Amino acid sequence: MTRVLVIGGLDSSGGAGILRDVATVTRLGGQATVAVTAVTAQTDQAGFACDPVSPEVVQAQIRAAGPVDAVKIGMLCNGAITRMVVMVQLEVADRLVAGPGEDAYGLPSVKVAYHAEARKVGRVPPSVFLPRPRVDSALVEVVRRPEPAVDADPEALFEVVRAGFAHRRKMLRGALRGLVDEEGLAAAGVDPTARAEELGLDQWAAVARQAGGVRG
Repeated sequence: MTRVLVIGGLDSSGGAGILRDVATVTRLGGQATVAVTAVTAQTDQAGFACDPVSPEVVQAQIRAAGPVDAVKIGMLCNGAITRMVVMVQLEVADRLVAGPGEDAYGLPSVKVAYHAEARKVGRVPPSVFLPRPRVDSALVEVVRRPEPAVDADPEALFEVVRAGFAHRRKMLRGALRGLVDEEGLAAAGVDPTARAEELGLDQWAAVARQAGGVRG
């Protein structure tokens, strides 16, 4: 029997979307476990409840509003989930898998890259849904890393990443003012006139080191 983790948020519908997904899983012969997200953009936190015996392979339909939080749930859920396949809007999928220099690259891309390797494995047209949405969806495979990709304190690392992408049109010397000065950026091997979308995860870790954010 296929075991499916259904991830969604409670809203004015009283969780009707989650119940509909559970019913679909059951109709297809699977066993559903529910993880409920309480996502707020201000705190970037998610509250959840997981089955004590989590499946290794997770298929989840989640809302575009909280894709990173859904991945976070999968990565943290008892430490047992090593691979996820999530279905999200195509635009969100692009953000999850994007790399430096790509238009969709941003804070979600860096967060996912820190915890896992992600890639798009399929495109889902609107015609397969009822009612039919106005956007395409995509399947994204997320494979958890045994250890984070860089040896960095995540709170300090994502503080500088968040600051960089909050002003993505600015040069880093301006966007990171108050966190890292120009000398610190140069010491990290980063051009102070570069912009956030140009930096890969290793470079962000080097910048965090200059802000006192890397262990060791």
